[in-house]
Amino acid sequence: MPRLRSVALNIASLERFVKAEIHSTVISAIFSAPHLHEFHVTCPFFTHECPLLIHRQLKIPPLTRFSYLQATYATYPRATRPQYDFLTLVLEQVPETLQELVSISEPLPLHTIHQNQWPQLRVLHLYGERQLASGLPYITLFSQMPRLK
Repeated sequence: MPRLRSVALNIASLERFVKAEIHSTVISAIFSAPHLHEFHVTCPFFTHECPLLIHRQLKIPPLTRFSYLQATYATYPRATRPQYDFLTLVLEQVPETLQELVSISEPLPLHTIHQNQWPQLRVLHLYGERQLASGLPYITLFSQMPRLK
């Protein structure tokens, strides 16, 4: 997959029938593409602890666009530890190149976002409920994003 530049996974259509998940081997294969610039995923959740995420062994290519969404508001938790680990791992490795971030807000690692500079980020869309437990007001995140529109 050396020329792969964009990947979109939409697993949302299955969520009312089964608890969908993205296996770690799929994530590894996608992120092994050296020229990947866009990754979009719509999935209910990651249901298992992924060793690649826990041990931070996954190298993320220099993404410019990243989105992580859930298709519906369901009764299951919208923020799980595997989701948080996945988003943290991705966002820790792309602050210099990311231009667009679209995500549900509940599992978003706000401290990771706050601790990094985002010089290229132009678009930020957060969906869902505000994280009260984080203690970080969203306005403090914007100071790290000088090109935000």
